[in-house]
Amino acid sequence: MDLEQAKRDLFDASLWFQGSRHRKALSYLVQSAEPGAIDVLADALVKGHRPQEIRKALLGLATPQDQGRIDRLWRLWFDTRQNELADLLVELGHPAQAPELRLASLWKLGRGVKIAPNPASVRQALTWLGDPDCDVHAHVFAALARLPNAAVLNEPIVECWLQNQSEEMEAFITRHGRKPTQTTTDQLWKQWLRKREARLLGVLAALGEPAGSPEVRLASEWKLGRAVRLAPEPQAVRRALEWLPDPDEDIRRGLLAALEQLPNDERLNDEIVEAWWRWESPELEAFVKTQGRKPGRRQLAAMFYLVTGQPKRYQALRDDRGECFLQAFLMAPQTFRRRINNTVVKSRNAAVVAAYRKAMGGREGFDRPLYLDALKAAGDEDGLFDSLRETTLLDALELCRHWSESGRLPKDRRRRQAAVRAVNAYRSLGKVTFEEGPAPPVGLRDLLAVWQGPCTPDQDVHEKDPLRRAEAIFRAQQLGADQDPQIQQAAKSSEWPLRLAARLLDPALAAMHDHVHWIGTLSGVDADVLAAPLAVAPEVHARWNQRLARMRSAGEPARRGSLFLEILCSLQEAFVSGGDETTQLAAATGDAAHDTVLKFWEGSELVYVPPGEFEMGDGEDADCPKHRVWLDGYYIAIYPVTNAQYGRFVEATGYPGPANPRWQESPWADHPVTDVSWDDAQAYAEWAGLSLPTEAQWEKAARGPENRKYPWGDAWDPERCRHAGNRGTETTCAVHEYPQGASGYGCFHMSGNAGEWCEDWYDEAYYRTGPVRNPGGSEEGSQRVLRGGSCYYVTTRCRPASRYARSPDYRGEDLGFRLARSASV
Repeated sequence: MDLEQAKRDLFDASLWFQGSRHRKALSYLVQSAEPGAIDVLADALVKGHRPQEIRKALLGLATPQDQGRIDRLWRLWFDTRQNELADLLVELGHPAQAPELRLASLWKLGRGVKIAPNPASVRQALTWLGDPDCDVHAHVFAALARLPNAAVLNEPIVECWLQNQSEEMEAFITRHGRKPTQTTTDQLWKQWLRKREARLLGVLAALGEPAGSPEVRLASEWKLGRAVRLAPEPQAVRRALEWLPDPDEDIRRGLLAALEQLPNDERLNDEIVEAWWRWESPELEAFVKTQGRKPGRRQLAAMFYLVTGQPKRYQALRDDRGECFLQAFLMAPQTFRRRINNTVVKSRNAAVVAAYRKAMGGREGFDRPLYLDALKAAGDEDGLFDSLRETTLLDALELCRHWSESGRLPKDRRRRQAAVRAVNAYRSLGKVTFEEGPAPPVGLRDLLAVWQGPCTPDQDVHEKDPLRRAEAIFRAQQLGADQDPQIQQAAKSSEWPLRLAARLLDPALAAMHDHVHWIGTLSGVDADVLAAPLAVAPEVHARWNQRLARMRSAGEPARRGSLFLEILCSLQEAFVSGGDETTQLAAATGDAAHDTVLKFWEGSELVYVPPGEFEMGDGEDADCPKHRVWLDGYYIAIYPVTNAQYGRFVEATGYPGPANPRWQESPWADHPVTDVSWDDAQAYAEWAGLSLPTEAQWEKAARGPENRKYPWGDAWDPERCRHAGNRGTETTCAVHEYPQGASGYGCFHMSGNAGEWCEDWYDEAYYRTGPVRNPGGSEEGSQRVLRGGSCYYVTTRCRPASRYARSPDYRGEDLGFRLARSASV
């Protein structure tokens, strides 16, 4: 008899009454060593073919020689989960000996099993938690509970929970306090900070173990309610303050409690005050004021950096709207103006100062109405234009009113015509006065830029900018006059601003008039209304119709701002017309006419790239062929747009943010915003009043003046950018990292980190067919150009010349953008 014959005899119902043949087949199958014999018996048992006889025969498997067939029965049960097999195996009582089956067979038999105390054995046992059998489940957890509570054994347990999110495992970990290694604890805290999952926080809180990693340790301890004593060092305080904008109230409360324990030291206060201004935090503002945290000299000297361009920070200081500062500037015995040929002449305001002093009669302080009266009474109509410039247009409406009521207009024909137009525009405002706070004029930044002049890079910043030095000293007098006897003595004098200005003002003052944010703030204008038009040149006013329409819909202040635009345009023409002092900004063509760096209201810093030719492409695939391209001068952002900048855009416009929630988390604030499409980037650029760079502009800025293969040189250096080979488990990095990888023009992350959208439609043949002067890409297409590679690429794709493309609505977690602007705007 063979296996097939025995199987037929066993299952043939017609032979059931011929007992001898049936018993012979059953005996053969029980004693047979053939692999399929035990399968036939199990199949017959399940299907009910003489089950009692088969069960009795199988229960006789008790010798060591039978272990292979017993293991086979266990395997068949795990594969089929037939109750008949389970009952047979439990009654048989013999566990499997095969390593992959032994644990589960013992648990099914109700035997207590001790798992070997090593990670490999624990992982093997954990694989059975996916088994559907309740007996196996229960015995797995019983065996795990008998393990020592050691981090190295808890590690696979926590990993198993993270993979399957089992409620049973979660309860086991929290009930038994199964703390993993510090590395895994750190990963759990980082995961919670990214996703803010309540279940994960519940496990972390039950374990009560803070992170050990420096970047998340403080937040984890504060979230656990622990008091943290910060080291009294600026670097430690700076690292702690990075958690100030975190959305979690427990973390912010813990931070403030830690700051309260710090000594009232100037070096530490510098960091606290800077963070207050940086994040515009009401909590930290209250802390600074209630704790009396006066900043030190370094912070006082740098205050103008924090105030310029940030009206809200200035408003938060709660001072007298800068009257003392204005005295130093407006009432200087000598001020200067710069001609187009870069020579300097004195302005004619001596009569104004004399008239004001006479009106004051020796009284202390500063009387703004009297100063305006002095301007009107000076008797020098043409000189009013000089005085108007010296007041940085703060009193433009006052002078328009004076011209309107007195009829005393400038004698110069061209200036007189411009003044008439300004008066007519003023009258159209009706009852809207300067004191009511109309929005500041569009194009004011560029008007003031008319008087800019060059400064050498090796000069000290205070030597470059006496106006800001005066501001810093005023701040010192306001916030810390008791710190410096000289400042304290000067503050007591009624004429200290005059002496201060006389000492500080020199020809360089005319080069630094770009205080548009100060002007808006001092005018009492709401910063949100001020934001949109700040960087627009008057000569491109028509291009802003759509934005101005949106501003009008924002409310009354915006409507007044759009009307005030007409006044500014007329006043600008009055300033820049006539004589050898004509300084039309639009006519400036040399590099000296452009700032090296522009700081925009939305946070971008743009570096100037001069006009000229460069070699584009490098002969690889779509990047070929190499060819010469001429570009006019332009500005391009030093850094990609960050999550913090994009967050302000989303808050201001209601535009939907990226899908990945981490962009809103404080550790990612200074990372490039990613997961944005070309359409999203274009919407941001329009809001900011800027544009995306063309791929030619992007590549020139990346390759630098020397036209390098990589931003830093002609050889790949893996230590100069964030790429797939060095990012580890992370993705992007902060935009200020890898300064050693900046391009020759000073642009960061033109290689790796985040790929960047460009303005152009992608066309593989465009290098052969496009223009060689200011190429702007194909007129149509289905995909937009991407440049720079990303943290997911290395070497080839991270070359500045490398081109790739995606559809405009595509969003990738490694794709961001930076901004640009034409120098002619």
